[in-house]
Amino acid sequence: MGILDFEAPEELKKKEEEQKKSEKKNTTAWILTITAIAIVLLIAVIGSIYYFKFINRQLGDKIGVTKGGNDAVTDIIYKTITSKEPEKIYPPEPTGVTAYVTTDNIESNKLSSCVVVAEKYCEGLKLATIIASGASIPVANLPEGTKIYAPFDGNITIGTAEIAGTKVRPLEISRVGSTNDDEVVSATMLVQTWSNVAGNKTVKKGDYIGTIGKSAAIFDDLSSLKGNNFHFDVVGKGFDGKAYSNAKDYIKGFIKFAETFEVKK
Repeated sequence: MGILDFEAPEELKKKEEEQKKSEKKNTTAWILTITAIAIVLLIAVIGSIYYFKFINRQLGDKIGVTKGGNDAVTDIIYKTITSKEPEKIYPPEPTGVTAYVTTDNIESNKLSSCVVVAEKYCEGLKLATIIASGASIPVANLPEGTKIYAPFDGNITIGTAEIAGTKVRPLEISRVGSTNDDEVVSATMLVQTWSNVAGNKTVKKGDYIGTIGKSAAIFDDLSSLKGNNFHFDVVGKGFDGKAYSNAKDYIKGFIKFAETFEVKK
């Protein structure tokens, strides 16, 4: 080992001090880096909490108060799994029609010759034959806004049905027999939409019961007459629709049949 391989004590001391300073700087830099990362993460967590609280309030405003506290996401899941859609008496109509009302006697009919529509439409009623059964029923092509009136005293109900691929809104008026609850006499007005109906209730002959909405022709493939948006279908044991040669007499004959039907007291 030569002399050049040894360092003087002072130089060694100086080198050790420089090394310590360098290590201290490195340690300080690591501490600052870790602190900065921690601050960034803390800010992100706090921001996320406030963000989700904001979303929670927005969703809460939209879905209303539900079970599960103020956790909107939990509430949506709970509502989806446990809620049961309430039965709707009047299924929603397509966009552009007025709301349903339940006002009595919106307009007095003064009883036209065919009762169910105003006199100016009575002559437009025609008898069509249902191809499958051979039964005859009154039909017509009535304009939007045509008012319909109860042909006899009874209970009216409104529903939704699909017949041979065509969706319709049956508005039925019925009378229950006195000896058999299953024996009824009824008249059902079939159209695609009603812009207004009187509601499920008991009515008197000539009471307003509904207004036809936008309705295209229905059941062209099932009927001998095409292009009609209004069908007057009847049920009554003992009523012979084939005995009538025109729709107005048919309706008047069925009204008489219904009015002599013994009603359950």
